[in-house]
Amino acid sequence: MMRIGRRNIEWSKKRVWMSALITAVIMFAFIGSAQALQKRDLRRSHNGGMVDMDVVFMNPLQQNPGTSSDLIFEIRMNTHSVNLDSFKLEELALLSNDVGDQARPVKLDNPAGGGHHRSGILRFPAQTLDGKNLIRGGVNSIELVIRDVAGVPERIFRWELPLQ
Repeated sequence: MMRIGRRNIEWSKKRVWMSALITAVIMFAFIGSAQALQKRDLRRSHNGGMVDMDVVFMNPLQQNPGTSSDLIFEIRMNTHSVNLDSFKLEELALLSNDVGDQARPVKLDNPAGGGHHRSGILRFPAQTLDGKNLIRGGVNSIELVIRDVAGVPERIFRWELPLQ
């Protein structure tokens, strides 16, 4: 039988509280005037290899942006000539900032469509494996890179911070 000591419970409570606080600070740092931002302001597009790809950075559009511990991107792919079913976005994507920190996706939520039209919500952790926040003071931009879709080596979607 495993004993959970009072010290472990206190440490867990502190970690949860600190995680919520860090997330709130992150969201405040890049949202700025979030009330004025709309989906079109946060959309980035890339066309190549006969595939159109649109990505929207969703966190600033959430009602309570500090409640998510993930950085969330809505992705839509459309084509009239390439079968998109074989592309696993959760394996092809990388999120990085301009100071060199990187994160891999946690998962792809709500995958939809097939064949010529696919979409989903790509989630990344807000922190790197070594505990650094991807978005923090001193970070001027973030980039979502999606590699090897329809013969295009890299599709780069970039957001300057703070978002305006």
